[in-house]
Amino acid sequence: MASSNFKEIAKKTHEKFSLLDATNVFPGLYIGSMYAATDEDFLKDKNIKYILNVTENSHTNVNFNSNNNIKSLSIPMRDEINFNAMKFFPKTCEFIDKALNSRFEKAKNEIINNEFTKDCLTIESHDNILVHCQLGISRSATIVSAYLLYKYYEYNGQEDENNIDTRRILHYILESKPLLNENNSSKVGNSELNVPFDCVSSVLKYLQRKRPTIKPNEGFQKQLQLWQSKLEYNYNKKIEKVLKNKIKNDKGYKSCPGSQTLPIKKDDKRLSNSIDYLKIYSISKYNDLKYKFLSKKKSTSQVDSNSSKISKDEIAKKLNL
Repeated sequence: MASSNFKEIAKKTHEKFSLLDATNVFPGLYIGSMYAATDEDFLKDKNIKYILNVTENSHTNVNFNSNNNIKSLSIPMRDEINFNAMKFFPKTCEFIDKALNSRFEKAKNEIINNEFTKDCLTIESHDNILVHCQLGISRSATIVSAYLLYKYYEYNGQEDENNIDTRRILHYILESKPLLNENNSSKVGNSELNVPFDCVSSVLKYLQRKRPTIKPNEGFQKQLQLWQSKLEYNYNKKIEKVLKNKIKNDKGYKSCPGSQTLPIKKDDKRLSNSIDYLKIYSISKYNDLKYKFLSKKKSTSQVDSNSSKISKDEIAKKLNL
């Protein structure tokens, strides 16, 4: 149940309640507004132990005296089409993954031991994370989308004797029922895994079903597509390397869940993607410099204005006016 504080803020700011609230979009992962990050009742009720702030203001106003166990990361992002958000994806993905690590480990153990208790889904047993921007529409949704893509294309070495692939774990977490075959053992075929995190459009549709107001700006969506291409290329290259090593060592190759991938295209568009990213980087760099210059100019003019007011007041005081 949402905190009543959200309703009070909604009345004062005239914002829709759904925008100010936080939404559980994946077990342990919430997208919300800056108001959710300052609501102590919400943070305590949802066992939030990690906060990722991607507002332009790089400071999360959390009362750390009462929430001293909360770990925070602030990434200053502007909701602009030409802002380079992709450069932050590795850092934000690492932070979110750290917060959700215990859930993935628990899910993996449940699959290995055929327990299927779904303890990996409980709020109380694991740390939870809130990713927030101003209203939870564009910036935070972009960061979470980047993480879900990253997790889908995560390469775990496939050397685990229990053969647990990340995609299989994702499927287990997302599905309400355990994935079993006729022998009461876990299915391993990649065709059985239905995880909607393979492309940007699927990820956004998934998130919008959870939080309809989600809508990254066009520039962020383009960067997510470049991020997907990069992850997919790196994943397939690692699979290809494993195959070559298996053949070279004459040990054969036994397919693993999630290891069946589409054939690597000769035209992988890496060059065009690199050029696209270079454009994003160049325009973003220019806008950053322009923004800093204008901010500095504005602050300087305010100082000059205040100085002139003070001098006038002093003159008036001296003249007893």
